[in-house]
Amino acid sequence: MAAPLPADAGFDVLFAAWLEAHDDFSQLAWELTDDEWVLPTDLSGWSVGDVVAHVAWLEGFLGGHVDDEHAPVWADLPHAQSDFARLVEKPVDLRRSWERERVLAELDEAVQRRRVLLESGARDPEEIIVGLLGPVPLSHNLRVRAFDSWVHEQDIRAVVGRPVHAESPGAQATAAHLLRGLPGVWADKAGAQPGETLELRVTGPIAFTAYVGVSADGVGEVRAARDGVPTVALDMPWDSYVGLATGRGTRSAWLERVSHTGSDERAHAVLDAFCITP
Repeated sequence: MAAPLPADAGFDVLFAAWLEAHDDFSQLAWELTDDEWVLPTDLSGWSVGDVVAHVAWLEGFLGGHVDDEHAPVWADLPHAQSDFARLVEKPVDLRRSWERERVLAELDEAVQRRRVLLESGARDPEEIIVGLLGPVPLSHNLRVRAFDSWVHEQDIRAVVGRPVHAESPGAQATAAHLLRGLPGVWADKAGAQPGETLELRVTGPIAFTAYVGVSADGVGEVRAARDGVPTVALDMPWDSYVGLATGRGTRSAWLERVSHTGSDERAHAVLDAFCITP
């Protein structure tokens, strides 16, 4: 049993989680058969190979690679409607014409290039670097990249019939990243008010208890300890937590394994808004 990465984790911890998450992802990707490569995933419009292409492109982009110009036929890609969806769809669509080995080689080369850049850089978690949507602190980037690669590893595992890889640094980074979105879910989406608190208890291979409140000016915040009787206390297993927070799997199946005490209204509101990924 493991816990989320600490909120104040330093460079060495975050870098190790990022690197191991990518090593795990790459190992799985290289083991895929030709038949598995083309299987559809639960991500609308994306095959297993598309998921690998996405991770390969993104690490390459963060390492300074610029793709050749490509103009997708958007009418053939109805799943890509929002600006963000089209941003990540464009490089995936470009790579649909590539051989599998080329995508796999790009994945490993991109991660190795970024590894060298990160190891030779300032190693300061607060250093501002290029992110997918603009400048971000290095700590945020490493945590998000470990999360993204771990979640996409599980997307592939679900399709090819392999068990969830839960006990890993990537899973710990995922828990930490999803927790950072919980205050916004509680205050902004569920409408919690100052004085209302949420207690979340997650059990399983990654286990923790989190406390969320609302500041006097209405901003959600993670708190270090319980503050009286919570307005809502949620209990759920790790797989339900990940499934609900990332919008994966069958929502009704995850909810069957969730229990709560306290305000029914707030509990239903927070569970309805639990997904934090775009």
